[in-house]
Amino acid sequence: MKSAARKVVTVCLLLFVCSAAFGRTIALQFDDCDLMAAIVEEGPRHSWASSNWSTPIFSTISITPGIKRSFLIRFPLDKIPKGQHIVYAEWTLNPHVVVPNSRLFIWRLLVDWGAGVNYNYRMLRPKPLAWTVPGARGNSSDRGTKPSAIIRMSQPGEQIVNVTEDVELWYTGAAPNYGWLICLEDTDSYVRMLSPLYENRLNWELRVTYEP
Repeated sequence: MKSAARKVVTVCLLLFVCSAAFGRTIALQFDDCDLMAAIVEEGPRHSWASSNWSTPIFSTISITPGIKRSFLIRFPLDKIPKGQHIVYAEWTLNPHVVVPNSRLFIWRLLVDWGAGVNYNYRMLRPKPLAWTVPGARGNSSDRGTKPSAIIRMSQPGEQIVNVTEDVELWYTGAAPNYGWLICLEDTDSYVRMLSPLYENRLNWELRVTYEP
């Protein structure tokens, strides 16, 4: 029995040493992002209309996703060395106001977006290009066929989202990295988060573990 126990301990130690020797984790934070935008139907020309105090006054302090309001964000993955295998990726979000049982949807974007992005257009420069459906709501055209994740929340607080599949697709080049869209799909849901510009950077952190 003692011999068997020693073998188990030895195997565990070897696994730990191998993991420490070969596995690496990189933490990407909001200031690593190269694109961020908040788009809303009430302000279709705005590229940052993350919450409104009273129309047409919009704030950049907080983000309140909705059925007609979305937040877009992209993390470049060029800090991960080439030729690696993505083991696991998790994204930390930290809503500070939540109506119980609200569902937050995370979608992988399928098309390029950038300068001048708004509710109707995914970019205005170098030439105007419209979303298939306003607000980037076109399934299988603007965004994925299905959500990358659905977070059901009963109270505010840190939410850890498994986004391994998306990060692996982007890193391997199987799909272009156009980032994520965050929104709500239910009329009875309400979620508010502080913008990455004002929030503790750890609350928007993308952690990616990889190995050779």
